[in-house]
Amino acid sequence: RQLSDEEKNMILGEIKFRQVVQAEIPACFEIEKASYPKDEAATKSALQYRHHFGEKYFRCAVIISEDDNENNHGVEQIVGFICATRCRAFTEKSMTTHDSTGAVLAIHSVVVDERYRGRGIATAMLRNYIDNMCSLVADGVERFVLLAKVHLLPFYLKAGFSVLRVSDIVHGQEPWYHLECQKELPALSWVVDAFTTTPGEGNPAAVVLMDKKRVYDIDNETHTKWCQTIAREFNLSETAFVWKIVDRDCNDVISEEQKNYKLALKQEKQKNQSENKRGESARKNRLNQKTAVAGKTYYGIRYFTSNGTEVDLCGHASLAAAAVLFQRTLLQELIFCARHNELTMTPCKYLNCGRMQIFMKFPKKSLTEVTDEEEKEAVVEMLQKAFPRVKNLSKKEMIFAGIDEDGNDLLVEVEPSIMNAIGYDNISHTAFLNWDGYERGVIICSVSSPMSTQSKNDNEPDVVSRFFGPKVGIDEDPVTGSAHCVIAPYFAKKLGKNTILAEQLSQRGGRILCNVHEDYVILKGSAVITLSGNSLIR
Repeated sequence: RQLSDEEKNMILGEIKFRQVVQAEIPACFEIEKASYPKDEAATKSALQYRHHFGEKYFRCAVIISEDDNENNHGVEQIVGFICATRCRAFTEKSMTTHDSTGAVLAIHSVVVDERYRGRGIATAMLRNYIDNMCSLVADGVERFVLLAKVHLLPFYLKAGFSVLRVSDIVHGQEPWYHLECQKELPALSWVVDAFTTTPGEGNPAAVVLMDKKRVYDIDNETHTKWCQTIAREFNLSETAFVWKIVDRDCNDVISEEQKNYKLALKQEKQKNQSENKRGESARKNRLNQKTAVAGKTYYGIRYFTSNGTEVDLCGHASLAAAAVLFQRTLLQELIFCARHNELTMTPCKYLNCGRMQIFMKFPKKSLTEVTDEEEKEAVVEMLQKAFPRVKNLSKKEMIFAGIDEDGNDLLVEVEPSIMNAIGYDNISHTAFLNWDGYERGVIICSVSSPMSTQSKNDNEPDVVSRFFGPKVGIDEDPVTGSAHCVIAPYFAKKLGKNTILAEQLSQRGGRILCNVHEDYVILKGSAVITLSGNSLIR
């Protein structure tokens, strides 16, 4: 009779998947011999060869006898196995040889003992096998291939394989179909402390490097949900997702230079369609020369907060992502294509133990002053509720309030005495939700005073600040690079100097050296990589 799903789940609960050891090859051979026609079954020596050269690609499903299951001393019985070898191209010869450098993993046997068939073991075993192979990040395998007869095609299609064609390989009497499954690599991930060289300080951000098969598409809801899930899992103020842009297509961030470049390529291609080979060769040479001149390294970048909110720009996550990429590639410059800006990143100094200093070219942002008296009163009331321990906060102590040009952040300059009094206890972060005049965060800042800095040396900052962003899921951000696109120009004008040393007074703390130019701001920050690994969420 056909087993119910509940019965199958009970059986699968007793199954364990693991690598085959050499002594178990005879048991695997008995299952192979009983499952395939004589002219299709692998010989014992063939299985021994596959295990010897590709042990990690030879896995099995085992069931533990019920008698001693409680004390884990039961005898493990193999009820199915999968074996494979690597090759450069899937040919008949590749069925008998193993190339350890091959990018193709050719699966030879997916077989379950006939006494245990119809219980979902084969499906579970194949899924476990694919997951296990995908977790082998650095092994160089890019795709899985196998041969299957027509009656097994639904099984493999359900497991994620695609039917390419009827195979040219002859193996037994019946025709075989060539199936393939692309390897889905785990996303490489890091945690980086930005705006510090000391682990545990500064502002931590997660960085996820997306491969060419998982490039973020701003219009793809599945991609967005995947990024949101990863960001929530890291649960840091920001997670940056980066991927290399091969054709310089920065999604919705394409400069006029890039648009003109692409248009020129298209027009030149149309113009030369009828040219002879000599003319075509000359055209290619011209384009190659132009490409060399314009040859820069572009990466797409997107930012998600801990609650899954996507933000347009994040300084500390950009710094963290650049630190990872510079450590991996030793580039001299890279350009991040964010949603609305191109951000040029240049390594300043490589330090030891994953530490480095980076220059970041960010947009310079202007402020529009809040002049309406009722709105100013609303801002003061919001701050009074947010900082109940500050007793004398009034419009008099609020020197300036303004919204940045994008409507994202509210900057409020207060007297240094107010800055010193804010502290870290009893802050009502929900109070920042009461005023709808901004989209992202509230910057509280002042000129520095000896009492306001956390500095342990004589290099006193020009400006100190705090950043609160409950609207995007961040109660207080430790160090906010993007906020200094506003802070630096504002205080550069106020203090009459183009170089501003800023310190953010969060409990972790961090410093940013800002150089203000006519149209942009250069932020200099340090970063240290503290964690690295793989994200297995797919």
